[in-house]
Amino acid sequence: MPWVRQLARLAGTPPLHRGPHAGWRLTLPQLWRWIPVLAGADPVRRTRLPGISRHRAGQSLAGALVAEALLMACEAESVDICPWSTREGLLLEQLGVVSPAPRHDLPLVG
Repeated sequence: MPWVRQLARLAGTPPLHRGPHAGWRLTLPQLWRWIPVLAGADPVRRTRLPGISRHRAGQSLAGALVAEALLMACEAESVDICPWSTREGLLLEQLGVVSPAPRHDLPLVG
């Protein structure tokens, strides 16, 4: 989900590791810090925020609220975000190229 990656970039999250399979972690405290900022800005102003593209600026607040609701519903403090789509992520996991996602958190991909 590209919108989740954009939220991680907005929060200033560094990649979890280097290389072609780098991903990010997004936490509830980060979301709580940025939701008011997104809510206070119109889509044009949101495009000036780090990580928010013009294409997704209109949905960035909704995405942050959905991410917050998912984390809270799953009682997770954070989510690890991988750089590929669900299909490619599952294939790479089955081939043993990447480690399976930890099951203690909500694994959002793509």
